[in-house]
Amino acid sequence: MKAADWSVLCALAIFLVPGTQAAAHAQLGDLRQHDTGQSSENDDLSQASELYRVGDLMGAAEIYLSIYQENQEDPHATESLVRLSEILNELGREVQTCKVIEELEEVYSSASLSSFRSRIDSERQQAGCAYLNLNPSSSWTAIQAGIKAFNHHYKLTYHDEFLDHQVKGSISVTRNDDGDCQFEFARKSDSFTSDDGSHLVGTSSLARFEIVEGEELHLINLPFQNAAEEPLPADFKRNLAIAVVGHGGAPRVITSERTNMKGRELLDDPADRIFYLFDPSITPEVDGKIRTLAVRKILKSAAPLCGITVKEVKL
Repeated sequence: MKAADWSVLCALAIFLVPGTQAAAHAQLGDLRQHDTGQSSENDDLSQASELYRVGDLMGAAEIYLSIYQENQEDPHATESLVRLSEILNELGREVQTCKVIEELEEVYSSASLSSFRSRIDSERQQAGCAYLNLNPSSSWTAIQAGIKAFNHHYKLTYHDEFLDHQVKGSISVTRNDDGDCQFEFARKSDSFTSDDGSHLVGTSSLARFEIVEGEELHLINLPFQNAAEEPLPADFKRNLAIAVVGHGGAPRVITSERTNMKGRELLDDPADRIFYLFDPSITPEVDGKIRTLAVRKILKSAAPLCGITVKEVKL
């Protein structure tokens, strides 16, 4: 079984307690010893269904995850992610459910999801993924409800080497009396030692800007920033920055207003000059598989009411 795709594995990391994943893999291996000669995908689906039937929801979730990760183009992959979202909802893991639904919406076309649409919509509503329902015709009330739900879900916990990391963030979109919109993006990251939970490093950054009617908001897809000397492949996932293009046509890239580390302000940290957007379902430190669907939906839904245009640019 291949290593799981990080963006979805994070959805499981919260409820797969230490040892559970290994047990699920071992259980899957035991089940596969009784292969009847049918396709491995059908066998895996049957095994997952059986684990679910006997009450092993986490074991079933692990198999559904592996089916998707091993081959996203497989006809069973979409069904597996849908089932994974249903199991996560059943376990009461609304945040992780929304992450899996976002993965579905990001990876697969609307046509390929048509047969699952009612199930996906049901899970989305139950989990409270209001931000995934946003579109350019959404009302201001719906946009604010979507932002509130997104901020509630904008958090991530992951382990790296000997540290435990927590990332939290928020988005705010408001309008002044003239109808111009103000945007604010905030992010806070803390690292703790795994052995005793001591707080080691904490950083926070904030970006705020105003955009007036008639201006353009550019969502700029940039090559993922990597410290490695080897160049990244052309199809590697990319990061997302924001620029405002005024009436003069000169883009203004949004930068961090301030960056703090353990209470001390860092004024000239080149790594944080540009405020990169990323979704809570990933961390760029891991592999750069940025999922920004929710952020893009929020910005594009607010654009008509702010009197602005949103364009996507790839550099």
